[in-house]
Amino acid sequence: MSVVLSRVTYLLFPSEAEDVQRSLPSGEHVIDREVCLEESDGSKRYISWAQEPEQYCVGVKLSSWFIPSEIVEIDMSSHILWKSLVGSALDVVWHDDKHQVLEIRADRSPVYLSSREADRWFADTISVSGARPALQSDAAMERSRDA
Repeated sequence: MSVVLSRVTYLLFPSEAEDVQRSLPSGEHVIDREVCLEESDGSKRYISWAQEPEQYCVGVKLSSWFIPSEIVEIDMSSHILWKSLVGSALDVVWHDDKHQVLEIRADRSPVYLSSREADRWFADTISVSGARPALQSDAAMERSRDA
């Protein structure tokens, strides 16, 4: 029996919870803290903005990126972006060596997590979308980082 995605939650700072919940119906949204992917064997993967291999990139760990503090947890398993992946074995694919775009996929619609906010790359946020963000040239990405 293969391990499959059983639940997706967002672990949010209390200060961002209301804004995130308001943006959920539009599909794409941005969070400041982390996404938790829980699998059928009980294991969890936490995805957040990170500092390796670049400052302000996307990172994956088996434990939370944040020290314990007050959080707001939102179950995203039935959200339009995530529901087709629940019950599937996942592939996790980086689309660049700076870890700006991470694709979570199965044999259904993928979800993309990127370290960008609006048109700015290298942000201390995680953008969640169903469309693959277009990576710019290294020079253009650096200009967006400095903006």
